[in-house]
Amino acid sequence: MACDGSAWLAVTSGNGVDAVAAAVDAGVALPTRIAVVGAATAARAAAHGWVVDHVSPEASADSLGRTLPAGPGERVVAAVAELASDDLARALADRGIEVTVVTAYRTVIPDVSGADLDRVVAADVIVVTSPSIIDRLIDLVGEADLPALVAIGGTTASAVVRHGRAVAAVADEPTIDGLIDAVVRTLDP
Repeated sequence: MACDGSAWLAVTSGNGVDAVAAAVDAGVALPTRIAVVGAATAARAAAHGWVVDHVSPEASADSLGRTLPAGPGERVVAAVAELASDDLARALADRGIEVTVVTAYRTVIPDVSGADLDRVVAADVIVVTSPSIIDRLIDLVGEADLPALVAIGGTTASAVVRHGRAVAAVADEPTIDGLIDAVVRTLDP
């Protein structure tokens, strides 16, 4: 990952923070300023000892791209998942900001047994924490019926709907507590 000459590092998830932190441990220098998506990602960055200069007001890549306090011609390195949408890069580019997108991590399909899949489809609720998670879940189960799907936020809920699946609930805030509340609402309406 090359950050040389960039004014900002923009990170869209806790997994992205962890991946960048590993690169820093290997000798990659961080840009002067750091921006993240939402409070949970900010907390993960703080756990690595980073000072976060900007947290998007909404927990979405688009919000980060629209609100990052950079100007035209400034350089931003966007550390994202391999399957991330282009929302962050597009929002930055639309503002005249030079963006370099770096794949910070990949979501891979684990080895799953038939018994594991049976347990998944027999569950009462599945919590979906990113668009790539629902993509991988659908890769695994195909057209099988799924239990209630609870999404961590609007972007993830949209990904669930794109797969033709219903969203039982969306967390009011994209945190563990928000997800727990959404699961409780789903199980005990």
